[in-house]
Amino acid sequence: SFKDELINNKYFKMHLEPYQEAYLQAEIYFNTNYRKDQHPLITMSHILSIILYCNYDHIAYEFSKTYRRNISDHAEFYHLGKYLKQSGLEHGKITQAGDGSRFYCAAD
Repeated sequence: SFKDELINNKYFKMHLEPYQEAYLQAEIYFNTNYRKDQHPLITMSHILSIILYCNYDHIAYEFSKTYRRNISDHAEFYHLGKYLKQSGLEHGKITQAGDGSRFYCAAD
């Protein structure tokens, strides 16, 4: 499971407490009317993956390193990579420079 992947990862073992904090943050966002109106198809796993990648530097760092190491190492982050990719491709928005769109590098 996604949780097991993070807690038992051989490159970065996330402690249970920060995982639970991130999960709670994802759950709060998931239950907002904005998410329901603007992004009805996005799942808790998608939101959690964005929060983990944006707000937990060690996870983002180790995940990114798997693209520079042996690609088989990337399997340690299967769920994170899957949900991040789907978040961008299926639920993201393409923007053009100067169109007034904002780009955020952290999720709060």
